[in-house]
Amino acid sequence: MQENKKLRIKVSDLRTIADNLFVRLEEKGHTEIEITEDFYWNISKEDRYAIDREPSEFSLGQLYDDWEFVKNSLDSNENTVLYEFVWLSSILRFIGEHYDE
Repeated sequence: MQENKKLRIKVSDLRTIADNLFVRLEEKGHTEIEITEDFYWNISKEDRYAIDREPSEFSLGQLYDDWEFVKNSLDSNENTVLYEFVWLSSILRFIGEHYDE
């Protein structure tokens, strides 16, 4: 089995990369994203990083719900929860898979 490597990433680097990706998306004429799928398979956190075995359980995720959870942070002055990264990651995965031209 392969040894786990540790990786440290600066938040500022992540922000710069994300900004650059959104600029490139807009430069390609995509100023709105059309979500054409809704449900997707999700693998539990425990199984996702356990590469020594096959995932044992799958659940359904929903892009519509993910967006509603993330969008609520725009409409609220309350502190957002960092779990929103998980919901946002599903939407970003969709964009990467469907808008890579």
